[in-house]
Amino acid sequence: MIDKYYVKDIFSSLVWFFSPDNWLRVAANFGESIANFPLLVLVGLGIVVLHWRFRLNLKRRLTHLLDKNPLGHSFGEILSGMGYLMLLSLYGALLMAWIGGVLLLNARADFLAMLSPRVWSRRPCRCSSCSFSFVCSNPTALPKPCSIGRSMSPTCCTAK
Repeated sequence: MIDKYYVKDIFSSLVWFFSPDNWLRVAANFGESIANFPLLVLVGLGIVVLHWRFRLNLKRRLTHLLDKNPLGHSFGEILSGMGYLMLLSLYGALLMAWIGGVLLLNARADFLAMLSPRVWSRRPCRCSSCSFSFVCSNPTALPKPCSIGRSMSPTCCTAK
């Protein structure tokens, strides 16, 4: 549901995104992770080299496949074409996953979670009566009812 907290989160995310200091911190975290795990450079370079090595061959095969009459394609050719397209697009996903993995390996990285004060306050809470675990999504809310109808511990949903 779109409420005032959602709009505040969007605004604070945009402010974070357009702040150069935050991107410099992300770059520093990335460099620190690479310095701590230098073999990860080989993984990233491997992804890039394999893409550049096989990209032209895949495009050539796909072009050859598309030059034929579409009505004359067999089921195997259709599957091959889909496989070629998947392999051509896999490069971007692998590179993004590699960058995310490198950033996660940094022990001091903030994981881009400092977007809003509302996110800072999200922490696991436990009901004092039935030990039901939940995450407080609204730090100013009243205690929520637990699974057996009792109220949650009031310390979980109060702003710190």
